[in-house]
Amino acid sequence: MLLTIILLTSILTSETFQKSPYFFKCPERCQCYEDNEQKSQVHLICKWEQLNTTTFRHLQRPDLVRTLTIRCPHFFSQVSTPTPGLFQGFVNLDRLEIDRCKIDKVPNSVFAGLGQLISLIVKNANIRELPAEVFAYIPKLMTLDLSGNKLKIEPHSIRSLHELIHLDLSDNEIGFLTNTFLGLVKLRVITMNNNKITNIDFRRFPENLTDLSMRRNLISNIHYTSGSARNLKRLDLAGNMIEFISSSASGSVNVLPAELKHVDLSSNRLNQIYEGSINHMKHLVLLDLKNNTIKELRFSSLRGSKTQMKVFLSKNPLGCHCSHKWMTNSKSKNITIVDLPTVTCKEIIEPFSEMLLMLAESRNQLLCKYSNMCEDGCDCCEKPDCKCRFECPDSCNCWRSSDTSNIKVIFFVCKNKFFKFWIMIKIFD
Repeated sequence: MLLTIILLTSILTSETFQKSPYFFKCPERCQCYEDNEQKSQVHLICKWEQLNTTTFRHLQRPDLVRTLTIRCPHFFSQVSTPTPGLFQGFVNLDRLEIDRCKIDKVPNSVFAGLGQLISLIVKNANIRELPAEVFAYIPKLMTLDLSGNKLKIEPHSIRSLHELIHLDLSDNEIGFLTNTFLGLVKLRVITMNNNKITNIDFRRFPENLTDLSMRRNLISNIHYTSGSARNLKRLDLAGNMIEFISSSASGSVNVLPAELKHVDLSSNRLNQIYEGSINHMKHLVLLDLKNNTIKELRFSSLRGSKTQMKVFLSKNPLGCHCSHKWMTNSKSKNITIVDLPTVTCKEIIEPFSEMLLMLAESRNQLLCKYSNMCEDGCDCCEKPDCKCRFECPDSCNCWRSSDTSNIKVIFFVCKNKFFKFWIMIKIFD
């Protein structure tokens, strides 16, 4: 008898539960949860094949639903055709999520009646375009996620969402940006990862934007002018095609906004960070340059921030050059190379070989180019015949160890009209 009662109770609670003072019947293939604060409201998570009026026919009290999540099966190809006013009865709904339900055409009034909606997620739906007034029925919306669709341009209908704070348009096919975002004065966060955008003009973004993520696009150029992006604090452009970063004194192309605190440029094609590139960025605390093609990075290229700045540099083909000696003692220069133990450099003598930068420095194998050189303590350096001075021969390029008080390596690369040859002299204690 006890087992029977337990089984009956389990069956009843899986389908229905009591809401004081109402009774709410949970629809088929749905899970229903009581709201912790508003005991008369519920949260629904439903697994349905399609998005149409048939799926809602067993829902007796949609006005009691506070959040609704609809998930269609993985790899389900059947297309839904939602009707106008599909959610008309959900007058108290504040969050709606629709995932993996393929939609061929979105009716202009599909969200009619959802005047209290704050968060809307319609992702992985293969949506190609949205009607001009589709968001006019949800004026209180604060977060919008349209990721995983097939949009080719940011929807102009977004302009009516004056309360919008967070927008996600990732995993679409957007190739360029218009001025759609400019009027959204409350918009703080834009995420547009995995699109086809080729350039960024910060003048096209709202003034109060604080966070912009455009990872894995096709961006090669960014355009910044003083006065734009005044509140932008975080910029994520990892996985793009940017080749260089310029200083603000050189123009507006590939210049980073002045107020940024966090910048991710990892996995681009960076080969040049020009001197003074961050002179105007007084608040920068993190700069990620991992996995690029940077061969040389001087301290003067990173000077500017007034705070202790963290830099990531691993997976770059840095040369074992004395211009990188500053990295091994960067904390004294207000910069911390966070991944210094894994930063490597390519040997100048044998470019196909590499070693850890810290190891090269400890062995005094960071090399400097020179035309003539005197050892420490040499007292005849200014005289023509001086045994402790090294002259670089004509038609040669010469390098020597960075620490002249304990020279380990002298290296010549010389050419004549017939061939190129190199000479290396290693000096050990």
